[in-house]
Amino acid sequence: MLGIQMIHNLRAVTAFFRRSSQASEKLEAVRQKMGISRGLEGIGKTRFATICTAVISLQRCFVALRELVDKNLYKFPPKKALLANLFKSGSVVGLTFGINVNWFIQLGGPIAKSIICLESTQSNPADPYKYWVAICGSIKQTLDKPKNGFTSHNAGLIRAVVNAHFCEQLQEGPTDCYLAAFALEPRYIHSVFLHSHPSMNLLAITLKVPPLMAQQQVSKTSPKGSIMQSPALQRVLKYLKHVLEMEWRSKHNPILKGMSVQDIQSSFLRQFERYVTGVYPFEVPIEERESLLVYWHNLTLNKDSAVLACIAEKLFSIKPNSMPEERTMSVFTRMNSAVHNHQQVCALVDMTQIRQWHTYDPEHQVHEYPTVSFYDLDSLLNDIDGDEELDEDDTGTSSWLNENKHAQAIPDICFEVEQDINLEAAIATQVLEERGPVPEKTLDENMDTGVVEGEGEGDNDYTWNW
Repeated sequence: MLGIQMIHNLRAVTAFFRRSSQASEKLEAVRQKMGISRGLEGIGKTRFATICTAVISLQRCFVALRELVDKNLYKFPPKKALLANLFKSGSVVGLTFGINVNWFIQLGGPIAKSIICLESTQSNPADPYKYWVAICGSIKQTLDKPKNGFTSHNAGLIRAVVNAHFCEQLQEGPTDCYLAAFALEPRYIHSVFLHSHPSMNLLAITLKVPPLMAQQQVSKTSPKGSIMQSPALQRVLKYLKHVLEMEWRSKHNPILKGMSVQDIQSSFLRQFERYVTGVYPFEVPIEERESLLVYWHNLTLNKDSAVLACIAEKLFSIKPNSMPEERTMSVFTRMNSAVHNHQQVCALVDMTQIRQWHTYDPEHQVHEYPTVSFYDLDSLLNDIDGDEELDEDDTGTSSWLNENKHAQAIPDICFEVEQDINLEAAIATQVLEERGPVPEKTLDENMDTGVVEGEGEGDNDYTWNW
């Protein structure tokens, strides 16, 4: 692909300036003169997306490097003459290198931002699918703009690579947990989901909120067939039905206790259709700073939404990443250094607990961001440093740069996710923007209380026939 040679040049540049104290001092002097606060950053071994931050740092210092070469402030050794050509004004090699750097940032930036957001301890199971949608939407906007200069062939190859990884993670997995959780995100179900597949000749549904006197009736302008024919919603229904059956068989959920299988099935299908069409009690939007777990927990108190809500509450109680554990193990790694490598595990655990107790500040207010977005994070993309760096000749740890996995990829004309999701919706890419979102409407807090009651639990061996 286009970026392979650019990455090799990037590694050569960062490795050279890291090893040459004279060159780094000259570059630092030029940077300070131009007001560029941060210098070159290496590709780290222990952090995700540092290759993107390294490219961003190179673009940030590009003007300083060009002045360093054009004004002969530093003379590169004969073996590194190619590096000088990368930053020489009017050089074709330099122009090509600059274009590839810009392309890489445009395409890799959304991926790097998504990885940073998914590292949050407040992420939920809807986030992986949500950020894949944002990645595809952002890359689609980049490829569709003529000013960016992507040929149709290169754009097709880029879509093919993105589709391959999207299908590998979300389409070919054992379950559709991420898709189901994303569908249970009320901000997205009415804005980005395509309720009829593009290949089908179905009328688009009409969303209609009935008056208060008709809240118990589902809108007749939203035919059940057109809603349930969407392939994405079919997959969501299949997964949620399986989760609901397992939850009923466990006999642990108080909402499902005392209900027969038939009552659970009919209630679930009716409530899911109401949720998709935005009918009572799902017509009330989620509050701006309300988490999805709290939103669905409140709906478990309403008998007209309790069955679907109890499954959604279970899904959003899951932590989709292991970042809290990884951060704890990082403390273990720092304490178990080369000069302290004979410590017992129990001693490491005790010291870690003591450290956590001393660093805990009860007055410190943790900022809660129910919708994890890039503009909400304290750790921005440009502030990430790689502790350990890959050398330009570090073949053992950088063999992934030489992978030719997608060399024979067939260009795709669209993104795979576009079959079910409207990537042109404004909310699709909003989580990756670097500015705040448009304020949302507030909720009415009037909610009915009560739980679903049934006549009997039925036999645990009952065959669930949907």
